[in-house]
Amino acid sequence: LAVANCLLLRGTLTLPADEAFVSSGSLVRMLGDVCRRLNEKSMTKDSNMREGVSEVVSRLPLLLDGLLLNCGFTSCFDFELTADIGLFDCLGLDLYHVWVAPDIAAVAATWNVLSEKLAVCAEVREQLEREQRPPTDAEDEQLTTGLLLEQWHEATCAQATPDGLEELSRRMGCREVCVLFRNNHFCTLYKPSKESLCTLLTDAA
Repeated sequence: LAVANCLLLRGTLTLPADEAFVSSGSLVRMLGDVCRRLNEKSMTKDSNMREGVSEVVSRLPLLLDGLLLNCGFTSCFDFELTADIGLFDCLGLDLYHVWVAPDIAAVAATWNVLSEKLAVCAEVREQLEREQRPPTDAEDEQLTTGLLLEQWHEATCAQATPDGLEELSRRMGCREVCVLFRNNHFCTLYKPSKESLCTLLTDAA
């Protein structure tokens, strides 16, 4: 939905004037058509590009159930590359997040790594409590790292940091439209001026 809204604001996608609503199936077909149209020349010249666009289009129906992303904490455009991420490249849309912390990235580069380290820390605590013994040096290091990450995770549970917001504002150009990933939700983001960032309200609530 966020992708479609971006394309509508850009004028790249138009909806039938005589229809009161658009079904998910129709939206998938329209997005597929836009993907092919925007990359028509490249697909003609490059077989790899043709295969890539075909894969993205074939996966569009799956994205109706959501898109799993593994964001990295180094910068606001740091995401693990997957086949589904290719949708944004095909459509010429930038995808950002604002959960940025370079000091944390040095300890846990991505969300998946952070989750693993938090799980390890919890397991070590349970084992120490069960065995009623002090931690080894290795376990103490795991606990120290886990505590640091836990505190940061709790402090940034909104998945936004000052570093991330500052970088996003700096990277986005005036009147640019993009997609923002935050709290497992995709928002349509627009920058009307140098000082402002606006999100499109799409939820009835």
